[in-house]
Amino acid sequence: MDSHGGWIASAIDLVRFLLSVEENGTRAGLLKPETLALMTERPPPPHWVNTPTDYGMGWNFRPARSGLT
Repeated sequence: MDSHGGWIASAIDLVRFLLSVEENGTRAGLLKPETLALMTERPPPPHWVNTPTDYGMGWNFRPARSGLT
């Protein structure tokens, strides 16, 4: 985990990208809902067992009651 993406985008650009991947009611998202589900699917055991976070397709995420954080 070197540079955390800083070499491809600024922090502002990364937030803009994240906000644009999912449909928000006023515009279509860049990714299909099926793609988002695949990206955030919990990996099969033994990966990430008993951990508060998951890793899917390059994104580290934390499942929450209201969605993903």
